Amino acid sequence: MTVINVGWLLIAAVTFTAAADDAKKCSWSEVEHKRNYGNEAATLTDKTLDGCKAACESYTNFECISIEFNINNKYCYLQKVNRYTHRLTVSDTNYVYADLNCDGKQ
Repeated sequence: MTVINVGWLLIAAVTFTAAADDAKKCSWSEVEHKRNYGNEAATLTDKTLDGCKAACESYTNFECISIEFNINNKYCYLQKVNRYTHRLTVSDTNYVYADLNCDGKQ
């Protein structure tokens, strides 16, 4: 803590550093051959499955909480919804669906 005494005015500045335990703990849950069709909020091309997941985690235009990845054309679809809010309704062997779970929340 830094304390500055300027006559009648006392200013205290405290700096807090977030502990590593405060960081988000996230994991992915995959479902092969399923899609959450029609809920694509952003489309990225030329990605790997891991690259698609990383893009979702760092995306800033909206809160990305799930992905669909086309294993043939390498398209990555970022979504604002997940299988808990919108059912996985389409079976497709070309896709991997995955949702992001942070701090035990889905």
